[in-house]
Amino acid sequence: MTERRRRYATPEAAFEARTREQGACLVWIGRADKGGYARFSVGGRMVSVHRWAYEREHGPIPAGMEVDHACWEPSCCRVEHLRLVTPQENSRSRNGAWAGRDLPRNVYRHGSKYQASVWTQGKHNHLGTFDTIEAASDAAERKREELFGIYAGR
Repeated sequence: MTERRRRYATPEAAFEARTREQGACLVWIGRADKGGYARFSVGGRMVSVHRWAYEREHGPIPAGMEVDHACWEPSCCRVEHLRLVTPQENSRSRNGAWAGRDLPRNVYRHGSKYQASVWTQGKHNHLGTFDTIEAASDAAERKREELFGIYAGR
């Protein structure tokens, strides 16, 4: 027996039915691509859920701008976690994000220790080797904040 896709009367009804609170985020629990980004049908065309949520609150997204997840969760569609950025800012924000890794962003194993390093504009910023994951992660977070400000991500 095949599963029938549920149809909703409005995009708002679909959004309400397919989102759940998860920590500070409002995550999409419907279908998503392998990166965690979701799309759904609005007026007969497929749109990104996070873009739809942003536009519903703030209006059209200006040409040349993108919607970034400040929380770093691609399934999040909480408007307070979404912000307009240029493609360059969005790229900087993504730097160091490897989905599925067992280590924090910009932290890498080095034997029995951990290295922290952040790339920006083709330059490798090696921050040192640390005994704990937490120490390496803290160093990387401080460097991202220094380099990228509000686009540092978590």
